[in-house]
Amino acid sequence: NILSGSLLTLSASRFNREGPRFESGHPDMSFYTYILFSQTANKYYIGSTSNIVRRLNEHNSKQSASTKAGVPWKLMFTKEFVLKSDAIKLEYKLKKMKSRKYLEWFITNA
Repeated sequence: NILSGSLLTLSASRFNREGPRFESGHPDMSFYTYILFSQTANKYYIGSTSNIVRRLNEHNSKQSASTKAGVPWKLMFTKEFVLKSDAIKLEYKLKKMKSRKYLEWFITNA
């Protein structure tokens, strides 16, 4: 199970959607900001997606250039949004902090 040990508890049926991304609050579409951790690289990775299961699989199968050296990646945090723009805003806010201590505090207290 790719999500074992993670803090994620969501319905798997929400992740089987493919197709266009909707900026407005489409009732069947969710967007996520997520934080991964690699013990191999001792690094965090922050991203956003409309399909968290697919995206975690891509990271762990070395399909992402920025994370292939850190496999395996563990999902540490996820937050669901109705709007894609809100997921991206949180992603950029977290990346802008550039502080491991803040990120670890955020994961624990969010």
